[in-house]
Amino acid sequence: MNRIRAKSYTDNVVDLMVGKLKRLSNTTQDALKRLACLGNVVEIATLSLVFGESEEEIHTLLLEAARTGLILRLEGSYAFLHDRIQEAAYALIPEGERAEAQPSDWPSAGEHDGGTSSRATVRCRRTSSIGAPHC
Repeated sequence: MNRIRAKSYTDNVVDLMVGKLKRLSNTTQDALKRLACLGNVVEIATLSLVFGESEEEIHTLLLEAARTGLILRLEGSYAFLHDRIQEAAYALIPEGERAEAQPSDWPSAGEHDGGTSSRATVRCRRTSSIGAPHC
């Protein structure tokens, strides 16, 4: 019985966080969705490679989320403040589009520089316990 109550509470937290995330700009929401597929803590260099953007642009894309306290900018990486925020960001991706939202399907730096950079091969999958992405 306690597990059932705990599951309901968890779902409510994620629903509340989804609502908060939906108030952010579309650009920030898109960046958070991709970040959620990569993990709870992701190096800026990895984000730059996977997003196909400069580190400066990564900071710009994630600034709004960092200012609202949803993610933390650490030295050399970004991290979700809590796993439920990561789960909520992943939940913003429509179920039918989640397969397309995998990092291995995104343009990589190698596609922009003639193939001299290595392609990110990080794959994302949902964990059965909480439904959050795990990379």
